[in-house]
Amino acid sequence: MKGDTQFLCQIEYSKEEFKENIFYSENPKAQSFKILSDAKMIYTSNEAGYLNNFEETKDNSEIANLAIFGLNLPSGLESQPDPKNSNSQISQNLLDTNIFEQKTLSQHSSFKAVLENFKINFDYVESSLNHQGNYHYYVSNAIRSLSPLMEINYTKALEEYMVDLPDPLPMPGSNQEKKTLILDLDETLIHADFDGNFEHHDHIVTFLHNGEEVQVPIILRPGLFKFLESISENFEVFIFTASKKEYADAILNYLDPENKFFKQRFYRENCINVNNRVFIKDLRIFNNRKIENIVILDNSLYSFTNQLSNGILINSFYNDQEDRELNNVCNYLQQYILGAPDARVINEQIFNFRMIFDELNSYSYDSKLL
Repeated sequence: MKGDTQFLCQIEYSKEEFKENIFYSENPKAQSFKILSDAKMIYTSNEAGYLNNFEETKDNSEIANLAIFGLNLPSGLESQPDPKNSNSQISQNLLDTNIFEQKTLSQHSSFKAVLENFKINFDYVESSLNHQGNYHYYVSNAIRSLSPLMEINYTKALEEYMVDLPDPLPMPGSNQEKKTLILDLDETLIHADFDGNFEHHDHIVTFLHNGEEVQVPIILRPGLFKFLESISENFEVFIFTASKKEYADAILNYLDPENKFFKQRFYRENCINVNNRVFIKDLRIFNNRKIENIVILDNSLYSFTNQLSNGILINSFYNDQEDRELNNVCNYLQQYILGAPDARVINEQIFNFRMIFDELNSYSYDSKLL
């Protein structure tokens, strides 16, 4: 009993002292969510007109849903994503986009401070609202709120955040470069139960903060290790989290002690921090990686604000042991993204985030944001 009491005190301490500082996570307002793949969720969005791009190919929402969740489309179906469809306005716009001109990393950090203290008024939508049955609400409202973030000139910040990477890895048995898959951590791969909402935990991670030992129980998303094993064969996998390094490394060292899966790790310090509220994972910071070969998987749409067509939005995970999202994402990556000349074209045909933004905000993208 003494040990239990000590553990609870450590969790309470971490919640109060470390939750905002150490990791970036939004806990559910309810005890748990049923976070399952739900084709009707997308079907409803199609009927509402938010994801109506499939009407241009074939008015068949069921097939569109299979593209996202079932991913077993029969050959020849017109709604199957076609990376070579240069007649599509969406495809052409993406393929013709000029890649951001990389610049030398600046040694000063003044612009970082400006962004962190940048005051913007916008209706932030919590990623805890990104759950089954609420997809259309979360996506439409989150995208509707992006305009103030889009109006920021990130050029100077990008100079300061730029990172140099080793040369891309080749595909097995091929000279073709592997595509880069960037994974979020909290509520995408795991849930850290700082608040002690759930009885079952898969592991307790321990890390030091200011000389104090902190213990945090974590819950693994179902199918996590199978997912990592599968995608790491054909993709170059990075972790990019808005959490602090000491907390994230404690979890990543447990998940991947031999650095078998994650080739690079990036943390909150690599995010563009706007007003300590929004942590943008701008993909242009990665030197010598082609933007069309990068995909980011995240439960927060704000993470890929500046590259909406590179993003795959996954439901926020907390504790649902029936969750199959990682399996669905794996199928999508392997069947559609892996062989695509431009991953953005496929993503836009499926998720339509850029199109939704244009419709909801009547805003024209700066080509450098694509």
